[in-house]
Amino acid sequence: MPIAALALAPALVLGGVAVAGTVKHRRTEAAEARQVPPPACSVHGGTRFSAWHGPCRAARTPQGRVVALAETPDRSLLSVRDGTLIVAGSWEPQEADLLAYADALRPVDAGDVD
Repeated sequence: MPIAALALAPALVLGGVAVAGTVKHRRTEAAEARQVPPPACSVHGGTRFSAWHGPCRAARTPQGRVVALAETPDRSLLSVRDGTLIVAGSWEPQEADLLAYADALRPVDAGDVD
């Protein structure tokens, strides 16, 4: 038993150091992100005719997808799926509703789009 403990101790120490390093890195990264002025993004579906340029921020949906939220008075969801730019919003959208909507999107055949 003491031999197993001696073999396990260095692994636990190295694992703890790795976890502490990751946490420190993420905190530093988050602090730097908070210092950036409102970022602008350029989202497009492959052409200049379906594009959006302006202030936005990244957000994660409940299912883990990364999408952009336009930082405008009428917040909108911006996402590119299979080369198609998706812009969704409403007059007073709740962020949680927009993020849930992004998870509910499904591919649509080009011929079915009006």
